[in-house]
Amino acid sequence: MDWRQKWSERDGWMVLAVSLFACVLFTSACERRGHSEKEAAAVKSTDPIPQAQSVEVAVEQIRLDPAQEDLGAPFAGLRVRTVGSAWGESERIVILLHGYGAEGDDLVPLATRFHERIPATYLLPEAPFALERGGRAWFSRDKKNFAQGLSFARALLEHCAREAPDKRFVVGGFSQGAMLTANLLAILPAQVVGALIFSPAPYLPTPPTDDSKRIPLFLSHGTADPVLPFAGGVALKEQLQNLGFGVTFVEFEGRHQIPQQVVAQASRFMQEVL
Repeated sequence: MDWRQKWSERDGWMVLAVSLFACVLFTSACERRGHSEKEAAAVKSTDPIPQAQSVEVAVEQIRLDPAQEDLGAPFAGLRVRTVGSAWGESERIVILLHGYGAEGDDLVPLATRFHERIPATYLLPEAPFALERGGRAWFSRDKKNFAQGLSFARALLEHCAREAPDKRFVVGGFSQGAMLTANLLAILPAQVVGALIFSPAPYLPTPPTDDSKRIPLFLSHGTADPVLPFAGGVALKEQLQNLGFGVTFVEFEGRHQIPQQVVAQASRFMQEVL
């Protein structure tokens, strides 16, 4: 073996030794960094900042359908499904507004069960905004366009009242639709005789005035609602009572839903007001 081969072998061993040493240093540094991150996370987890303030809620992108930008169009330009009696065949009309992320047919089963007890024309409008992930909404989660969503619901109700001046109306909704219903109380056509408010949030930027019509209200909320807390429904009930409304309040052991027991009690309420 000549001197060049000996130096080549020695260089190879030196390179291997240096590489192994570098790996040891890198592994040790990663372990120290990992321990530091775990400690920082442990400290953060004991921070008394409320979770609601430490979690950022993403606001989903929504868009208004171009065909639904004319509030003066029939039914405010909204797509409307009918359950029960056809338009003009019943003396009673019930308008039900669905919640956030639902499709336009979300409340068809509810309207069907109501119709079995109280024959009427049930109108189920589809909210004007399309969500990026699918489904519909009356307004975004940050409520920046709440007034616009409310204007659609109001225009729809006013159109129906003009087209059916001799009918009796009940207006109602679930979740977002319930929030709109509560705000529609500020301006109600004369034909509206009652309202249904299922699982709402206590958001009332357009409260009724002294000149607003007072009608009987039915309000229900689940005690284990993880979407819109039960306490919010109680707060809205008290606010509406303080504004002069008579409120039939039904609490139930359940989540964000309309259980059969609520359907039965809401049906009895509608029988009385209609």
